[in-house]
Amino acid sequence: MAGGYYERVELEVEQVADAASVLCWVYLSCNYQYGVPTPRYQQAVVDGARQVKLPSDYVPVLDSWANGCPE
Repeated sequence: MAGGYYERVELEVEQVADAASVLCWVYLSCNYQYGVPTPRYQQAVVDGARQVKLPSDYVPVLDSWANGCPE
């Protein structure tokens, strides 16, 4: 990707609803150092998780990243 910030990778992803696997293109950061997301980005991630109905026990994990991802 332009700028070298993200890498496009094809991954097999398991769907929550029926556990069927599908191939998806995802963009992964090329920066492997953990950091603290901005409050706006953090909220977008948590809101998106709720919107697509990720498991309710996973949302607090995403929410906890507001202070930096555990290593």
